[in-house]
Amino acid sequence: MKKLLYGAIIPDLWDQVNRCTDAAADPDSCTQNLQDFSNLVFNIIRIALVFVGTIALIYFIYNAMLYMTSVGNPDQAGRGKSGMLYTILGLMLIIFSYSIINFIIGIW
Repeated sequence: MKKLLYGAIIPDLWDQVNRCTDAAADPDSCTQNLQDFSNLVFNIIRIALVFVGTIALIYFIYNAMLYMTSVGNPDQAGRGKSGMLYTILGLMLIIFSYSIINFIIGIW
C-alpha cells in the first residue's frame, strides 16, 4: 500500500499541482485535474465504506450466532445482544456516511 501511495498517487498529484500553479497553465485543465482528484477521493471513500459495511455484517452474524447458542448463559447472551446493537448502530452510521458522500458528490 505504501508503494502505491508513494509511488503512484503522490507524484501524480504533485505533478497536477505544479501544472496548475504554472503561469501558463490552462484553467480548464486545472479544473479537470481537480475533478479527477475529487472523484478519486470519493471512490476510495466509497470502497472503504463498502469494506467496513461488509465487516459489520459479518460481525452482526457472529453476534447473532453467539446469542442463539448462548443456551441460557446470561453472559454470552448479553454479549451477543450488545454486539448486535452496536453493529446495527455502526451500520446505520455507515449508511448515513454513504448518503452524505453521495449528496456531496451530487453537489460537486
